[in-house]
Amino acid sequence: MQNASTHRIFYSFVASFLLLVLCMPAVSSAMAYIPGKAPASGASASGVIIPLYSYPGSNWNAIIQQKVAYPSVPITVIVNPSSGPGASKDPNYATWINNLRSAGVNVLGYVYTSYGARSASSVVADINAYKAWYGVNGIFLDEMSNVAGHESYYSALTSYAHSLGLNTVVGNPGAAVPSSYIGAVDVIVIYENAGIPSASALGSSTMGLSKSGFATMSYGVSSLTTSSVSAVAAYVGYVFITDESMPNPYSALPSYLAKLVSDLTATPSTMSSLLIQSADMSGNAVTGLWTTVSYNGNVVASGFTPLAFNGTTGAEYTVSVSNYGEYLFSHWESGNGSPSRTITLTQSMTLTATYSTSATINVQSVAQTGGAFSGMWTTVAYNSNIMASGFTSLSYTGVPGDSYTVCVGNYGSFTFIHWDDQSTDSCRTVTLVQNVLLTATYTS
Repeated sequence: MQNASTHRIFYSFVASFLLLVLCMPAVSSAMAYIPGKAPASGASASGVIIPLYSYPGSNWNAIIQQKVAYPSVPITVIVNPSSGPGASKDPNYATWINNLRSAGVNVLGYVYTSYGARSASSVVADINAYKAWYGVNGIFLDEMSNVAGHESYYSALTSYAHSLGLNTVVGNPGAAVPSSYIGAVDVIVIYENAGIPSASALGSSTMGLSKSGFATMSYGVSSLTTSSVSAVAAYVGYVFITDESMPNPYSALPSYLAKLVSDLTATPSTMSSLLIQSADMSGNAVTGLWTTVSYNGNVVASGFTPLAFNGTTGAEYTVSVSNYGEYLFSHWESGNGSPSRTITLTQSMTLTATYSTSATINVQSVAQTGGAFSGMWTTVAYNSNIMASGFTSLSYTGVPGDSYTVCVGNYGSFTFIHWDDQSTDSCRTVTLVQNVLLTATYTS
């Protein structure tokens, strides 16, 4: 039994959490990845997620029997005493939830969020009740928003649930979400509708990320095939398919529940690992170069080399690396000289970006009519010190990231007009970010 001091500490913590929710800035819709919240590796098999919206009894026992029959298949159920935990503890729910957990079933408590409009304090109260009365493993946040602007609301609720030891938070918008929602909850239900979603829709909605961060719920599917289960399980870590239909497709278990669970025992992993590393021109490892991985224009991973990422086998990703300081991108291991490259992910790929620590300024002169000629006096200066001088064409190798002043002179009837960027000052400053060619145009 808690004393008054314990209650004061607890409610102080809840108040602090709610203040955090109200004061947190909204996550930018441009953010595609929240550090520290990447979905887990997709190497594990997909499991079944079951909306168990019936009172404890035969349906609950049938799920326990499936777990006993197929112990390798992860089974998660969502319990919903009364559109939430209800007004008080129900001993039957407590007993049966304990039975499910003892059998190895992961149990989530249902909480609605009204698409981000429900007060955080009400949601927290429901989470607290599930924890205190039923000892669930996690929380199912129904009516999750998929409109940019509510990311922090769900992220804060997830953090609060985790602080109580509730390790799984599933959010259910029932549709695709902006990439800014990735990481706001542990698992996102990207489809809740009649029929089986198409592979193209699943590929787009999962953005090439690990399937363990996504779920689907299909109803009104009259018959089940192993191929349809495999097709969905290739993209998501949690699958539910039922032949029950609207208006209440979750009032009973699927007639083919045993087949659904059985089919999931054979679903292969469709995830592959990608490692992006960097090296100098001699092949020595270099670390700390900023890298991004994008899928369909959405950044799904970012960080400094070496960067590891788990993605969907066969999907196309764009990998981009950046320059920093004296390190200037030169080429990939494939010989590709563009800092951004598109790859089709296969098993255990490693990409190596090679960097140079020098870059060249080349200065040439051309006549107004376009013909190249040589012999115009040129200087290259760094911090007012002449680093190189001579007649065009002149070449100087400098340090990437440094700024140099390049000046050209006139001679006889040859008068400087402009540079290739149309600037008319005979001295121009350039910052080396790559090899550069400067062209000075003259009258004659």
